[in-house]
Amino acid sequence: MDHVPDHNILAIADGSNLPGVYPPGVRWDIDIPEAATTLQMVEKAIRTYPDKIAMSFMGRTVTYREFGEWIDRAAASLKANGAAKGVKVGIFMPNTPYYPVFFYAAQRTGATVVNYSLAHKSKAPLKEQIEGSDTSVMVTLDLKDFITPVNELLQEGVLKRVVRCPFVDMLPDKKAKPFKILNSLPQPALSALLMVMGWVPSLKHKAEDFKRLKEKLAGAFPDTRALMLNFSVKSSDTISPISFVRPEAQDIAVLQYTSGSSGGPKGAVLTHFNLAANSMQVAEFFKAPSVKCPGETLLEPGQERAIAAIPLSHIFGETVLMSAYMAGGCELILQADPRNVGETLELIGERQATAYPAAPRLLTMITEDPHRQHYDISGLKTVIAGSEKLPGSTRHNLPEIEISEGYGQTEASPVISCNLQGAFNRPGSVGLPLPRTEVKIVSRDEPGKIMNVGEEGEIWVRGPQVMRGYYKNETATAKAMTEDGWLRTGDVGYLDQDCFLYICGRLGRAYKRNGLWVEPEQIEDKINSHPSVLESVVVTLNNLQGEKFGKALVRLKPGAAMGEDDNKAVLAQYLREKGLGSHEIPRMIEFVSEPLLRTAVNKIDWNNIQKAEQAKSIDKAPQPAPSL
Repeated sequence: MDHVPDHNILAIADGSNLPGVYPPGVRWDIDIPEAATTLQMVEKAIRTYPDKIAMSFMGRTVTYREFGEWIDRAAASLKANGAAKGVKVGIFMPNTPYYPVFFYAAQRTGATVVNYSLAHKSKAPLKEQIEGSDTSVMVTLDLKDFITPVNELLQEGVLKRVVRCPFVDMLPDKKAKPFKILNSLPQPALSALLMVMGWVPSLKHKAEDFKRLKEKLAGAFPDTRALMLNFSVKSSDTISPISFVRPEAQDIAVLQYTSGSSGGPKGAVLTHFNLAANSMQVAEFFKAPSVKCPGETLLEPGQERAIAAIPLSHIFGETVLMSAYMAGGCELILQADPRNVGETLELIGERQATAYPAAPRLLTMITEDPHRQHYDISGLKTVIAGSEKLPGSTRHNLPEIEISEGYGQTEASPVISCNLQGAFNRPGSVGLPLPRTEVKIVSRDEPGKIMNVGEEGEIWVRGPQVMRGYYKNETATAKAMTEDGWLRTGDVGYLDQDCFLYICGRLGRAYKRNGLWVEPEQIEDKINSHPSVLESVVVTLNNLQGEKFGKALVRLKPGAAMGEDDNKAVLAQYLREKGLGSHEIPRMIEFVSEPLLRTAVNKIDWNNIQKAEQAKSIDKAPQPAPSL
């Protein structure tokens, strides 16, 4: 621990001290109406900014007026298929305009949205979450990776209804019409035409584009029971006014499943009020001044254009992009594949993006892109890194933008704290707690004891964004929440004298060696700072005496090496030079060639990696001699 404790100040950040450290123009004690919902907030944006662009996708733009009309059409379709208060409506698709449309359409019917991770492209994980969440209606795309497992579960009776959305309808007409014309041709004529197009240089790429898209699209499925609805935003049918039972603020808006990195996934119950509160907290916090654009705030209503590369199925994308930014009348620049960094860089320039909320891995991928120097990203006004720790090397390798790192949890809708810009951005920290948010640091060894400033402990959070509990899991809820509303985050960290929050590790990962706490995440940060390292994870094992020790699994960058000598010895010496104590240096270091296992939200899955390594260590342990 390289920070200095102050034994005279308790580690609490709340309304008593946060207003004094906030930047000008930002209030802590904002008013959050008890009846607030994000649906109301977005409907207001639709009325206020009807002709502004709400979304852009692959060259197509959608105005807020069109967005509202599509929500009406989608809500009518959902209601016709049984969506109502208490019904669970799943959304399983990558980022397309359909996602925000059905997210708010489901809310308009009073139904609860269940977001499904993009990693669930096989039946087993989908079925587990469908049954665990009581999802009965699923909205998905007609892409094979998504509709195929969903259709199988529909035929097996796991789902009651499916709404199938045509991907091609989201393309601009100049792309959609030629595809539909070609796709309508009989196979012999189509094959002949594609062959001829392949001979013409100006048409060859169009033929290849058609083949790629057609390969991804699913064909028609037998649906004798009429359980699959083909939805279309282009239908000529007139939508008659439909009466809906509008959701109450305390109704369940979303069941958001955790990543499962610290155990099995759990469904966080988030109310309409939780989501609205967190959106308002973010909007108020981003009234802070912009350093890049003097005279502007970080989020100017009706003016921002935000890259939406993080999945909207993730709580980070859901609240920050679909709620806070859309409630502010901003444009979402939707990107279906966030790993396509080249496309991200192109979109930043083409759409003149001003904001980029991103997972740190996406920012790191930008630094690694060999063509990065051909793109100008300096126009980005606000870059927010969240969902996992931002490597210091990534910040260093992107000097043209200011990255503001934040912190959140699914259980907190998710944003808890965030850095801003200039003097209110402290690298290494995750910023100041948001308005109406309270944070305190509690002892890991003495229950209930509040630590002092600079001392590490478990981070507890209380605020209007904190979940109601876990769906059908009272045991986990009681473990995570106190009777007076505090969320035990399970994260270890500390507050400095100015109320900036720092994350040190995860409670379930930390262990004691020689009487001192060891934080695997801090060791990983030091390992990852080596220029030859691509990624690493530190797991905890036990020796024969039951003592805990660390093992590091390290993957180097392609063609990289630590030096001419033994890599393990070189890395251990590097960690000493970086300030790690002898109790923190991993006793075992293993270099691996394969990518480390990751969770559905692309975090390193330390929990399952640790289980696998523990099983291996047991297998290798000396066995007792058989009795005679």
